[in-house]
Amino acid sequence: GSNGAVRPLWAMIPTSTRSLPRAITSATLVGQRRLWNTPFSPKTTLHPAAATPARNPPSPFLQHRAWLSGSAGADEMVNLTMVEPSGTEMKLKAKLGISLLDLARENDVELEGACEGTLACSTCHCIMEQGLFDQLPPPEEEELDMLDLAAALTDTSRLGCQVHVTKAFEGARIV
Repeated sequence: GSNGAVRPLWAMIPTSTRSLPRAITSATLVGQRRLWNTPFSPKTTLHPAAATPARNPPSPFLQHRAWLSGSAGADEMVNLTMVEPSGTEMKLKAKLGISLLDLARENDVELEGACEGTLACSTCHCIMEQGLFDQLPPPEEEELDMLDLAAALTDTSRLGCQVHVTKAFEGARIV
């Protein structure tokens, strides 16, 4: 109404859109709070009624992208090492086709990915070995734009959300 009361932002959104996928809602942050007024964290669940925080599965956007690329359900695995900012090395088995961001999330490796792989940030910045970097498809212009914002950028830097595991990753070390 027009009685002068201030309504919260989430109350102005139609009920049917309040449970949009995380890839969409992460772009609707107000300050550091989500529309439904819960603290923002990549480790919290999407639904406000959830009792406890839990790890999020890959977003519907990323699942659909994996399906389009034909990598969904790939059973082949490769061994690789991801190095956390603290220097801790995590030896992982990765399915072919998974993005480095999703792999990190599934294995509790510290790699932020604040935008959920929508190319709106550079928080999933990874540094590849030169040999592996040379075998990857070249980055798109949007990825290069985001990489320009990354800290400690190198010649072999890529965004983890845009790089998908192939057989070339066998034995690779990603920082």
